[in-house]
Amino acid sequence: MSGLVVDTSAAVAILTGEEAGGALIDALDRTGPRLMSAGALVELGIVLEARFGPVGMAVAVEWAWVMSIAGAEEPPSEEEVQAPARAMDAKMPAR
Repeated sequence: MSGLVVDTSAAVAILTGEEAGGALIDALDRTGPRLMSAGALVELGIVLEARFGPVGMAVAVEWAWVMSIAGAEEPPSEEEVQAPARAMDAKMPAR
């Protein structure tokens, strides 16, 4: 069984309805485990929250849940997904 590693840009393409999203969904449907690194999940939360505000973060949390179904015992909580991004944001210089 082969798996597929999903990066942030692929997830964004799927979630925002970009043209390539359909092909990516087809590829995800045909493969074994779907994997996404914790760093990519954090980045996804940052990107979606920047584009869509709090609803973007909610979508990222749901995405993490969908990705976790392929083997994780429990999905990450919203706090677990948001905490690293918020900690990194707190260290950034004021804008």
